[in-house]
Amino acid sequence: MRMIFTIGTFDVLSEKDIRLFHEMRKASIPGGEIYALVYDDYAAYKNTGKFPIQSYSQRVDNIKYFIRNFLILELEDPGKEIERFRHFNRPEDKYICVMYDDNKDFPGRSMIKKLGIPIKFIKYEQNNNSNTTARR
Repeated sequence: MRMIFTIGTFDVLSEKDIRLFHEMRKASIPGGEIYALVYDDYAAYKNTGKFPIQSYSQRVDNIKYFIRNFLILELEDPGKEIERFRHFNRPEDKYICVMYDDNKDFPGRSMIKKLGIPIKFIKYEQNNNSNTTARR
């Protein structure tokens, strides 16, 4: 089974996030599962220097329409949690991490490479609506 995942804070859901989720869905076909590894409030603060506008539970609620599987990231470098995620599932599962190409040095990348998980970078094309908050 394909296990497609991404890593992020997803604070104030944007069209960019929604595009990422759709790209993940495409990569999961046929028969894959999609996961979002979401930073908790403190880990998000440690990565960005500011607390998210929305709480962890609000951020997860915002993306439930697009992604149903979540893991909380409690560390600023999610390497150990990514390793646990990888070893929690079946050894025959195939993993792919999907990220935007404007975030190539994301926390956890070194562990993903160490585990031999391919990373699919999606070209980030900013448009006039890129900062627009998505409404459900």
